[in-house]
Amino acid sequence: MRNETVIFPGSFDPITNGHLDIIKRAAALFESVVVLVAQNNEKKSLYSVDQRIQFIIKSVDAYSNVSVTSWSGLTVEFMKQKNIRTIVRGVRNTIDFEVENQLALMNKKLYIECETVFLPAAPELVALSSTVLRDLLKH
Repeated sequence: MRNETVIFPGSFDPITNGHLDIIKRAAALFESVVVLVAQNNEKKSLYSVDQRIQFIIKSVDAYSNVSVTSWSGLTVEFMKQKNIRTIVRGVRNTIDFEVENQLALMNKKLYIECETVFLPAAPELVALSSTVLRDLLKH
C-alpha cells in the first residue's frame, strides 16, 4: 500500500458496482481515497449531490480509509487545495481510455504534480455504465 491520499472523481449519478469496484481496489492500493462527487449545475442529474453522497457513504462504510465529499470547481483545484497529487480513474474500454487520457493530459498541464492512475474495469462489470443505469431508473 502506498502512503498516499488519492481522489476518485466523478458524477456518480448513480454510483454503480463498477465505481464501487474501483473504490475497493484503490482503497487496497492507497492509504486514503477521497471520492469526489462533481457538482455540475449545468448537467441534469437524476439525484442531488447530497443524495449521491449519502448513497456512496452507505456503499463504502466497510472501508475505513475512504471518505466522500463534493466539489463544484476543477478537480485539480481541489487537489491543489488538499495537497493531493493522484487521481484514480476506472476504464472499461478503449473509448474510456481515450477520453480519460485526454483529461489526464489536461490535468497535468493545469497541475504539473498531478498523476492519473488508470484501473481497468473488472470484466464482469464492463457492460454497465451510469448513463445506462440512469436511463433504466428513469423508465
